[in-house]
Amino acid sequence: MLVIRGLTKYFGGLAAVHDLDLDVERGMLVGLIGP
Repeated sequence: MLVIRGLTKYFGGLAAVHDLDLDVERGMLVGLIGP
């Protein structure tokens, strides 16, 4: 299992991701599309 809590990622002064929570269970296929 992968658990992410409260992830924030900035590019310069822009918050591209803010306060992300993510739970990925074993066997799940997850794709993230971003800027």
